[in-house]
Amino acid sequence: MPSMNSAAFNNPAVTNSANPSTFGWHHGPIPNNNPGWIPVRQRAAAAAGTQPPAVTTADNANPPIPAVNLSSINNEVCQIDMGGGTMCGVVFGNQPSLRRHLRNVHPGAITNPTRTNTSVQETAAGQSALKLFVLSGGWRNADFAVEPGRGPPGGYMDRYATACEAIARTDAAFRATYGSEFHRVKRVIQKAKKRRFRFYPDPFAETENITTVSESPPAQDEHTQTTNPAQPQPTQLDRSQPV
Repeated sequence: MPSMNSAAFNNPAVTNSANPSTFGWHHGPIPNNNPGWIPVRQRAAAAAGTQPPAVTTADNANPPIPAVNLSSINNEVCQIDMGGGTMCGVVFGNQPSLRRHLRNVHPGAITNPTRTNTSVQETAAGQSALKLFVLSGGWRNADFAVEPGRGPPGGYMDRYATACEAIARTDAAFRATYGSEFHRVKRVIQKAKKRRFRFYPDPFAETENITTVSESPPAQDEHTQTTNPAQPQPTQLDRSQPV
């Protein structure tokens, strides 16, 4: 990754960037207009006592209230608002996995992706919004139900926070304006057990307490998804709700 200087962050394109932009949300908290909604096929399977199938794009296409758009330029961390501004926080290394999680765990929250290639304009808008999210301390201080750490290794949050901390070490004006720490704050955490996400699991149900405290920034190879015990837990979906 090419090195970045203060001008890469402290410029009008970044400081005046919008989230959501005209291309959709780039980071959270992303509102869920259909909390608790279960698509028709999955509801029918649950009522019949059979294993509900995974939610497809067709299942996700027509929620009761229109979903919001997620830009293809995002930080690959699930940032659906679980309530009160606390975001989901599960980390992914690619967009298809993130989209699959969104359909199965937060159906009706996000519109299905289009097949249109990402434009130069969308890339610029998304990168600027993500830079501002880091620069403003939004990423560092955000509330998550599952602690995302640095996000995916080498992803936008990891790269931008690392760059800002490097800039702050040598640029006194940048440090005085924005601070010196941009990776997420240290916190007592719970280590989430690995499990496969399938139809509406509670991703926070199986945890084991650990006593270590993660440092800020954490070691480069530590990207384990974790949960923060201080955060409120998501409400279980109500399968009695009408479609």
